Amino acid sequence: MGFMNSKIIYICFGKFGYYLRYDEKNYSIPLWAQKENLNEMFGLTHAINIIDWKIRNKLPRGEAGCK
Repeated sequence: MGFMNSKIIYICFGKFGYYLRYDEKNYSIPLWAQKENLNEMFGLTHAINIIDWKIRNKLPRGEAGCK
């Protein structure tokens, strides 16, 4: 698909639908993005934004997202 920080971003299809593969890690694509634009308008900018958001908002292991 493209590059982010000199590493390749792949768009893949697996058992649970489309996902992004970057830096040897998998990132799910939100359902809204899959329904709206995946086939025609989903691009590198969308992929970078999703991966960047997921990396920045990842909780340390063992901490719950809701309390």
